[in-house]
Amino acid sequence: MNMKLTAVALSLLISSVAAAETNELSSSEVAAQLKSMQAAILELKTVISKQSQRISVLELENGELKAIHKNIQNEQASQARGVFPLVNSAGRNLLVPGKSHDLSSPSCVSGDLACSQGGPPAYVGSPSGQGQRASLMGSSLTPDIGLVADFVGTSTQSTEDVEGNDRLSAREVELVLGHDVDPYARLDAVISLSDAEEVSLEEAYVTTMGLPAGFKARLGKFRPKIGRVNPRHRDSLSTVDEPRLIQSYFGPEGMSKTGIEFSNFLPLPWESVTHEVTLGVMDGGVGEEGSLLAATGRNPSFYGRLRNAWEISDISDLELAGTLLKGSSDADSAWEVTALGVDTAYSHHFGPISRLRFEAEALFQDRRPLETISEDTGQSLHPWGAYALVDYRFLDRWSMGMRGDYLVPVVVRADAMRNGENAWSAYLTFFQTEFSRWRFQYERVNFAEAGHDNLFFLQATFAIGNHKHALD
Repeated sequence: MNMKLTAVALSLLISSVAAAETNELSSSEVAAQLKSMQAAILELKTVISKQSQRISVLELENGELKAIHKNIQNEQASQARGVFPLVNSAGRNLLVPGKSHDLSSPSCVSGDLACSQGGPPAYVGSPSGQGQRASLMGSSLTPDIGLVADFVGTSTQSTEDVEGNDRLSAREVELVLGHDVDPYARLDAVISLSDAEEVSLEEAYVTTMGLPAGFKARLGKFRPKIGRVNPRHRDSLSTVDEPRLIQSYFGPEGMSKTGIEFSNFLPLPWESVTHEVTLGVMDGGVGEEGSLLAATGRNPSFYGRLRNAWEISDISDLELAGTLLKGSSDADSAWEVTALGVDTAYSHHFGPISRLRFEAEALFQDRRPLETISEDTGQSLHPWGAYALVDYRFLDRWSMGMRGDYLVPVVVRADAMRNGENAWSAYLTFFQTEFSRWRFQYERVNFAEAGHDNLFFLQATFAIGNHKHALD
């Protein structure tokens, strides 16, 4: 490269001298051109030096990638022998003798298994590995702890003395705990408290990573991925209450069951669409006050879900998903209920703050054979329910929206006034910060049997602790 630059400069010099001999350029003009050429050559040398440094960096990164690949191969070989290195999800060694275990340290470089501190990785099963692992039973293994408090005031026309009517209550306080068990598993638990109910275990499950073909599994009690809303906790909802189909079919707070669930992203060639498949089996029944399945069931229930996400543009994205559930409506060994759910969500950002979001979900059931509960009460053959919601974030701290619901109950009365139940809601949300939120909501419900109700909600939600997330 330098020889080529010298040749170019020499040719320019000869041209300048020849021009000077033919009196086309004066000596001063030739000197000025020489200075310009020298400055240009110096600038080019600087550029070449920078490019050489970049090439050196790329060669170094390539060497690091080869080292990472080699470490992965060694890890796979160790796993095949039943020996597991204690490394975290970023590939960093968790156990380096005599060194700090703070992985947030600047000395920890992504991909460096020894965290740039030297020493071979320790292995579970080796005496040194067991001793080092035991030495970590201190502050580094303290679980993440968070608390989410949800206070709701409700005013209603209903004269029934049920939970929450015409009162201010601590509707739910969730104690959230979680931590990595080891590089391949994480344990999470949610304990629910309320001033109207006893303490209950809402969730307690372990998530395992590194399964064959990239699968991930959850084992324990959790909110299964059935539909769009059921997997969410109340602090993640856009409204104060759950949609009517969730309250009627799954229970007032949704469904949480003990089971096992596998999920994975399909390795398809296109990049603009992401496909996630989920398969699960859980205890039979739907739990408290739900009507989709029996309260308890002898046989387990099975479900599957396919979620597709499109990044339409830098400011718009779309989701479309389908869910299939098979379960029992009573305590026998048959599966009488088949439920098919579809849901979608679309969001569009008008700017850094302004955003419009639309979401909808529907659940259709087939219940065979039908059951007669009493002389004037029976079951619908094909009950279904749906909701649609529009949410508009118009300021940094403010959003507003509306939700419409329609529901055909599972249990119907012969003298029902309407074929189904319908409702609509309007709400206004103020985000005090990303961890504190206030919401006012009005809801009108027209019941299937007869009559209606007007409800007013005032909600205040607060989250503290390490194990917390921004409130929706």
